[in-house]
Amino acid sequence: MIWLVPAWGADIWVGTGLEHETLESAIAASVTNDRILVMPGTYTGVLDGADRITIRGVRGAALTVAERPAPGMPVWDPVSDRLTLERVTLDGRGDTRVFDVDTASVLTLVASRVVDGQATDDGGCGLVHGDLFAMGSRFEGCSSDASGGAVYVIDGALDAHGSTWVDNAGTNGGAVHCLRSDCTFDTSLFEGNEGERGGAVFLWEHAVSEVSRSAFCANDASIDGGGLRIRNNDALVIGSVFALNSAVYGGGQVDVLALAGTASPTFRNSTFLAGFADLADGSAVGIEDGSAAFEACLLGNHSGSVDVFAQNVGTATFVDTWTWGNADGGTNLPSGPLDSDPTLVDDSGACDPSGWALQAGSGAIDAGSGLDLDGSAADLGATGGLVPFEDADGDGHFPPWDCDDDDPAVFPGAPELCNDVDDDCDFEVDEGLPTIDLYVDGDGDGVGGAGPIALCDAFYGLSTVSGDCDDDDPDAYPNAPELCNGADDDCDGTADEGAPMNDYWPDQDNDGYGAGTPIQACFEPPNHAPVDGDCDDTSIAIRPSANEQCNGIDDDCDGTADEGVTPRDFYVDADDDGWGAGTAINGCFGDGYALSGGDCDDVDPDINPQADEVCDGVDNDCDGDVDIGVTDGTTFYVDEDLDGYGRNTTIQACGALPGVAATAGDCNDTDADVNPAATEVCNGVDDDCSGGIDDDPAIHVEQWIDQDGDGWGTGEPIVECPREGWATQDGDCNDLRAEVNPEGTEVAGNTLDEDCDGTNALLYTDTDSPEPDPEEKGCGCSGSGAVPVGLAWLVALVAVRRR
Repeated sequence: MIWLVPAWGADIWVGTGLEHETLESAIAASVTNDRILVMPGTYTGVLDGADRITIRGVRGAALTVAERPAPGMPVWDPVSDRLTLERVTLDGRGDTRVFDVDTASVLTLVASRVVDGQATDDGGCGLVHGDLFAMGSRFEGCSSDASGGAVYVIDGALDAHGSTWVDNAGTNGGAVHCLRSDCTFDTSLFEGNEGERGGAVFLWEHAVSEVSRSAFCANDASIDGGGLRIRNNDALVIGSVFALNSAVYGGGQVDVLALAGTASPTFRNSTFLAGFADLADGSAVGIEDGSAAFEACLLGNHSGSVDVFAQNVGTATFVDTWTWGNADGGTNLPSGPLDSDPTLVDDSGACDPSGWALQAGSGAIDAGSGLDLDGSAADLGATGGLVPFEDADGDGHFPPWDCDDDDPAVFPGAPELCNDVDDDCDFEVDEGLPTIDLYVDGDGDGVGGAGPIALCDAFYGLSTVSGDCDDDDPDAYPNAPELCNGADDDCDGTADEGAPMNDYWPDQDNDGYGAGTPIQACFEPPNHAPVDGDCDDTSIAIRPSANEQCNGIDDDCDGTADEGVTPRDFYVDADDDGWGAGTAINGCFGDGYALSGGDCDDVDPDINPQADEVCDGVDNDCDGDVDIGVTDGTTFYVDEDLDGYGRNTTIQACGALPGVAATAGDCNDTDADVNPAATEVCNGVDDDCSGGIDDDPAIHVEQWIDQDGDGWGTGEPIVECPREGWATQDGDCNDLRAEVNPEGTEVAGNTLDEDCDGTNALLYTDTDSPEPDPEEKGCGCSGSGAVPVGLAWLVALVAVRRR
């Protein structure tokens, strides 16, 4: 039995009778870095929501994910997910695209298969806007009515290593169409794919794409580019072979087009064999309006046209490149073709690289020609052509057909062994071998729970032994030692049987230490403790772990009281209220003594310095005052001016006292004339504590401004308390002269209306005669009548002039 601690997260098992029976259930239970291990079979559902986890098919026939809940629904259609699939078959069942990879998602396929996808638009098996990694995986039987029979990559990225693309069909790119995308193919095989342009691959509009150590065999284009079409792209093709590909028009193997753009691919150390173009030139490579460079390449045995044909402004350059066969009329051929056809192994047109190698000892090869081929295998792979088909492990098979060219026991057709390896390169592991029943061993105790699972042998997480009743607990399995823990450790259906019990002592004060007679149990019962030795089980302060106090008590239950402590001052506490009286005694004492003195009545426990003062005629709190600051009295208010109203300062008292009042609200407790019951008078004071000064309308009078202070005012009146400089009488006709008012006395000869009656009657200087009758006044120019004051000056002036 072998079990290891995985480097990833948790393992989640899926299969009939296992932890989860559906992929959706397992995905819902997973978190980042978990691995979902799925037993062979076909599963319904989609993989959405599977972010940063790995789904792996367990040894045997590969896991198949198909039969979506609704036709036409992709198996994986994520939003910003990252998913890794190992040994998984994604089956489109001929009615739907298999997966969509959005711009923020990454799909990684390892030793997996994508089959039978179908789309009415682009990407028969997959539409990629994000990143797709394919390692040792196979795309087969996919078709689309538009671009990318298997996969359409647009504004994304594809990185394929050791992958196989077989029998796919589309328009632009029978297997793969890359538009404005980074596409890399390494050690990959394209065989039997069909398209209109680019029978296998169409690379369009990207500065750098790379094809290395790959093989394009027996692909077909109904227009041009039987194996590969390159448009507006500077692709690098290195160490690859194009064989038996065909096109109706140009580029039986490869077509290069620079339409409204540039296309300058480079072919290095690559081989072109037996290509065919039906209606146009370029049975190997057709170039239109672009350029192609051939470095250390071999081109031969083509039919239908010249090997390399460049038209319009298309050009081709050759360095150490050799051609033979149907090369007549090719104006762009290298200057030094081989003298005669090198002998090739007759393979009858099959896609087997063993038939594409130059035979040893071919007389047509001149060691001084620059190709330096003298018939040895080392020379064949050293400079030009056929480089990807070196058999590194010597098993007679070449990559990419050989899925592991480092292991001579792994090759197509090899015997399948029970070793968790795809020995025969058919994308299945340990298939067709005798099986044994295995059980999931989730806790690594050597005994499994869920199952059985039919596999050829056990591996991590599986056991040949079943019966684990708790596969999350490594201490629980059949015949395990029964522990006193409330669990069925030995999986016999009973917990704790025969297990040694523990002693527990009664613990009344719940201080963790018990006393008395113990009982036996596996778990601590309520009010019991696993340790005894409590010498006072009614006090939590007294127990073996307590600190010894200076109190006359054995606090730590060691049999001695007050050991190791410093004596203190105690007072006799006769009433046991925690307060003592009398003179202090130095030592350690218990009952009947207290650390604090000051008790004024040590026979009454209700009287001490911490007691509440109450209305009982007794000094309860020993402060020297009786019934002062009581807690059960009536609330009174301090009344400093003794006017019957107090300020808001409260005091509890047992009854009325001098200097307190039952009613609050005095706004000036130093003036007895100011309180809520006082009468407001005009004095600039809030006499009645109403919040306003002189605000009683009853004390307000109507008054007029009196500027000359004569008791009479004028102008607009106001109604309020009397103001200085205002008068309560109106009618002053000259408020700047005090002698002028309604009570003024008329004075002759001054033109003033002293009594404000509107007339000035005293206009004559003869004040000793009565005022003449108006009929007798005349003009004043004769008789004994007086001269009007206003004309006296004129009369005098006339008299002077007459003299």
